[in-house]
Parts: sequence; C-alpha cells; structure tokens
Amino acid sequence: MGIIEGLRASDVARSAGDFTGALRVIDTTLVTAGDDTALRLARVHLLREYGRLQESLAEVDDLLKKRPFLAEAHLASGFLRLLIGDWSQGWAQREWRWHRPEYRRIMPPSLPVWDGSNSPKLRLRVIHEQGLGDALQFCRFFPEVRQRVGSLEVETPPALRGLMTHAFPEIDSLVVPGAPSTADAWIGLMSLPE
Repeated sequence: MGIIEGLRASDVARSAGDFTGALRVIDTTLVTAGDDTALRLARVHLLREYGRLQESLAEVDDLLKKRPFLAEAHLASGFLRLLIGDWSQGWAQREWRWHRPEYRRIMPPSLPVWDGSNSPKLRLRVIHEQGLGDALQFCRFFPEVRQRVGSLEVETPPALRGLMTHAFPEIDSLVVPGAPSTADAWIGLMSLPE
C-alpha cells in the first residue's frame, strides 16, 4: 500500500471509530512505504486521539530529531505538551505556527515582535489569529499585558467588538484584523500566555 492509500485507509478507519485499525494501517504503511513524514505525523495524531499521549510525544520527539525544522511536528509537540501540563514547552512549541504560510500572511510586515518586556512607551498591537472562541479564551491576558506597555491596540472581529469595548477597559483602540497600525511592535493573541 502506498502512502496516499495508507493515509486514506487510516482516515476511513478513524472516521468509523476504529482507532486501532487506523493505527494498524499507518504502521503497516510505514513498513511497506518507508519512513514518511506524513505517515509519522498521522501516527502522532492518532496516538493523541486514542489517549496514548506519552507514546504520541515519544513519536513526535523522534520525528523532530530527524526533521528539527518541521513546523507541523513542533505544533503537534506543543499541543501534546499542553495536554500533559508542560506549559512552558507547550507554549514555546506552539510558536512554530508562525512558520506556516497562513500565519506568515497575518504578521505585520514592518513591525518587530514584542518580547514581553516592560516597555512603558511601547504601542503594542495584538493580532487576531484564529477563531472567536480563541479570542475569548486569550483576551483575559489583556490587563497584565497593558501593565507592561504604553498602549494596547487589539485586532477584533466585528462580532466581538461590543464585548471587548465593555469588558476590557485596558484596550486603547480596537481595529479590524489587518487594518493599518500605528503600533511599535506586535504579538499574536495566542502568544500572550508565554
């Protein structure tokens, strides 16, 4: 069985709720088709879904030894580390999302990334990077961030504008994602916990 067929067969088994069968297909395909990155990542994700977190983590760590710059493996590692409570490493690994094209497109091109330092004169832009639920989850960090910077400009989807206006007086200005900015630096909303 080839790599594409193996991935498809594994997805069919997984969709049917047969995680053991899905994992067996991936393992068989790894033997017949060779050590393929997509198969290894599929194995990492299956083990995680099946609740075998330590095995999944060992698999992704092994993959990272062979492919140290593979963003998808770092992201999988970060997610696993957050699941097991390794917050420091988990958040650090999740920063690899900025290596993916869909995230690089939303980075302000002419601004540096904020390093988290106390900068009383800094105008900081927090960029919206994922869905509304994530925005709601991570906006709780605004009060702490605002204590370290001079002003806080937050990208906010229209659906959350009213809530952000009333719930977070720390925000100096709300802008739609991608709008022009007068900030000195930026940070992604989901980078705030780090």
